[in-house]
Amino acid sequence: MVKLIALASLVAAAAVVVAVGGGVAKADNNAAVHIDASGCALFDGNGGLVFSTNAGEVITSGGQDLEKCRVTGVPNDSGKAVNYDTNNNPIFVGLECGTVSGGTTNWHETVSASGNATLTCHFSG
Repeated sequence: MVKLIALASLVAAAAVVVAVGGGVAKADNNAAVHIDASGCALFDGNGGLVFSTNAGEVITSGGQDLEKCRVTGVPNDSGKAVNYDTNNNPIFVGLECGTVSGGTTNWHETVSASGNATLTCHFSG
């Protein structure tokens, strides 16, 4: 059972952010596409996974993709801000953040001392 939970956590964290639906709106000049994602996964301050419905993504016609995910009130027992990125996270070095455009190692997450977390992923295509 422990192995199954660990495997499920690893699979869930491998993408870090997973868009599971939402609306898409194009700019009049086709310069960018905005996607309101209905959910994403990110880390809390203790290294656990949490789910948020506050996520969005902007993809430019030049292939740049910026995704942001936010959640409030997550555990953070450290008493200070916690920062994660591809080289410093609870899963493994090289962890990618998943965007609509593809996976990227160019991401960072900050969890404030009060438990407000923001994940930002940058994809260049």
